Amino acid sequence: MLLPNAVSGFGNGPFWRLFSQSPAFYGNCMKYWWTNLLLVNNILPVEENERCFPWSYYVALEFQLVALAPMIYFLGKHLHHRLFFSLLALAMAGSAVLRYFEISRRKSVLLGTGAVSHHALSVGSVYQHPHLMFIPFCVGAMLYYLYKALRQRAEILRMFGPGILLMMHRIQEEVVAEDRVSYWLLERLRMRHMRVLIVWSGLAITFSCVISVWFIHRDDEIGGNMGVDVKVYESLILLPWSIALCLLALPLLFGYGGIIRGVLTHRLWCGPSRLVLVAYLAAPVVIGFGNASSYDVITMSFSLFIVQGFGYMGLTLLVAFFFHMLVERPCLHISSRGEY
Repeated sequence: MLLPNAVSGFGNGPFWRLFSQSPAFYGNCMKYWWTNLLLVNNILPVEENERCFPWSYYVALEFQLVALAPMIYFLGKHLHHRLFFSLLALAMAGSAVLRYFEISRRKSVLLGTGAVSHHALSVGSVYQHPHLMFIPFCVGAMLYYLYKALRQRAEILRMFGPGILLMMHRIQEEVVAEDRVSYWLLERLRMRHMRVLIVWSGLAITFSCVISVWFIHRDDEIGGNMGVDVKVYESLILLPWSIALCLLALPLLFGYGGIIRGVLTHRLWCGPSRLVLVAYLAAPVVIGFGNASSYDVITMSFSLFIVQGFGYMGLTLLVAFFFHMLVERPCLHISSRGEY
């Protein structure tokens, strides 16, 4: 983050080529390096072409959303669950409306399936600003409080057995709505065919969201006007995607899921999972080194851009592995007094 201030004194190095070929980019980093340090580089400066290392926006975005977690937790703890869920639903609706107006304000397609520049790619403010990415955060909060309520009833169910479900059916009118819904969901989760339906519904919605991107954007042209269907799609797509992930996660949280749970919880992922945080933070630096050192600023096909993305992903994991083994793991060993 502070590297741009030191680069000018060397005249060489992996970042020098990027800065020397793009004086405007170098000027941005000299002027706005502090936005990366304060994790506000997804918001400031307002003009995206004035930002320093704009591809690191996601670190700032997720930090800002996580910073809202204490407020969400406070509201969930002190408000009635109906009011709390209503506020979250209202926030999601507001976020979708704001996304629509933001897309309409741009009036043109930023990224089509044609040629793109690996130095000038912009994902658009609808994926950078926290108030426009609030839908997944709200859905995740709903899943947490739903899981919390179900877990409490699941413990009671383990203590008293399935007979408590029969009792709930008999005194249904005298039971509060929260208990009624919670035990109804637990009863459905105990049915194998319902678990299969929930998990495969989540997978179907997930794949539908991925495939629909091609159908919606296949006729887009860079600089062309967006149709109403594209605006509505981009405004709402985060909701089904988030719901699909929740449908996949809910059975897994209670030990169900069959072969899918077996794959996701396999020991094979234990090692790579330790690299996630380091890779998450190292990705912008790796991309910066790659963009500065690989080749001149040229355009590439969308398919080649995807291949480049997977290459950066593999290189980032490799960097994370060495950092984990040489820095993170020794520090954890020392902090735990030799018990890693």
